[in-house]
Amino acid sequence: MATIEKILVRTLPPLLTLEQLLFSCVTLGFILLSAALITGVYFSAQNSGLLLTLSHKTIFAFTSWGIFGALLVGRVLYGWRGRFAANWALAGFVLLFLGYIGTRIVLEVFIQQG
Repeated sequence: MATIEKILVRTLPPLLTLEQLLFSCVTLGFILLSAALITGVYFSAQNSGLLLTLSHKTIFAFTSWGIFGALLVGRVLYGWRGRFAANWALAGFVLLFLGYIGTRIVLEVFIQQG
């Protein structure tokens, strides 16, 4: 093992603690994302009269919400943990990140306006 790896192994908390921290963050994030989506739908209905506009932001946000929700339900019902849970948490984060910065990517790469 390299010296950096040895230092990391000594300083990181146990895996069970890291897993509990991951699911605590996912739970809090799911609650906040749910509140953001509910208020976004409400204000969109107030401003434009439409509940949802089908844009890439909306699709990515609701897909990541579904992934995080499925991850939390899967942990309780099926005991999902470890690498499987971490990969799904990363997938949800990547989709949420694309929804957040995706406008720039869509404009520059796909539509080529920029």
